Amino acid sequence: MPTRAGSFGIIAAAAALALANTSCHRHKHAAPDLSASQQPDQVLYEKAMEDIKNKRLEVARLTLQTLINAYPDSDYIERAKLAIADSRYHEGGSAGLAHAEAEYKDFITFFPNSPHAAYAQYQAAMTRYRQLEKPDRDHTDARRTEQEFQLLLKNFPESEYARDGALKLKEVQELLAEREFRIARFYFIKQSYGAAASRLEELAARYPNFSRSDEVLWMVARSFERMPLPNPERAALYYTRLVSEHPWSDHGEDAQERLLALSKPVPEP
Repeated sequence: MPTRAGSFGIIAAAAALALANTSCHRHKHAAPDLSASQQPDQVLYEKAMEDIKNKRLEVARLTLQTLINAYPDSDYIERAKLAIADSRYHEGGSAGLAHAEAEYKDFITFFPNSPHAAYAQYQAAMTRYRQLEKPDRDHTDARRTEQEFQLLLKNFPESEYARDGALKLKEVQELLAEREFRIARFYFIKQSYGAAASRLEELAARYPNFSRSDEVLWMVARSFERMPLPNPERAALYYTRLVSEHPWSDHGEDAQERLLALSKPVPEP
C-alpha cells in the first residue's frame, strides 16, 4: 500500500502531466506566426505595401529601400522599385513628381525587358503631363512631355498604354503648336515676314495636325509673297497645300485666287 507521501507524489505527477497535455493542445491550435514561414524580403515588401495603403509613404519608402539594399537578388526588387516611384507620383507636388520621374526612368534602365517597363515609361510621361502650363508660359515641361510620350509610342507601341499616350501626345503637341503660332502671328502682324515665315514653316512641318494648320499655311504663303524679296514659288507651295488639305477652310477660296494670280494650277481638294 502506498504511503501518504507517495499518494501525494502520484497526484502531483498526474497534475503535471495533465497540464503539459493542455499546454500542447493549446499550442497545436494557436494561429501560426506567418513571419516565421515567410522570407524576410517578402515580409519587408508586404509591410511597405501596408504602409502605402495607409498613406505612410515615407516609412514605406524606407522599408522598400532596405529590401533593395539587403536583398539585391530578391524577386521583389522590381516591384519594390516601382512601388517607390508610385509612392512619389501619388505624393505629387513638383518635388514628388520630379523624384517619381527619376525613379521610373531608373526602373527602365535597370529592367528594360520587364513587363512593367511600358507602365514605367507611361508614368514618366505623366509626371511631366501633370505639370503642363498654358501656351504663353515656359514650354520646357511641354517639350519634355512630348519627348516622353514619343518614347512610349516608339518603344512600346503595342502596350495597353499606347492609345492613351497617343491622345495625350496630341494634346501636348496642340499646346506647343499654339505657342509657336502665337509668336509667328505676332511677327506676321508686325510685318516681319521673314521671321514669321521661318517659324510658320517649322510649325507646318512639325505639327501638321494642329487645329489651326489652315491658318498656318495661309500666313506662311502670304509671308513669302510679302517679303522684301518675294518668293512666289514657296508661296504657291503652301497655297496648294491649303486648298488640297483644308477644302473647308475660310482661306480656301482666297488661296485658289492667289494660285490663279501666280499662274499656278489649282489642285483638287
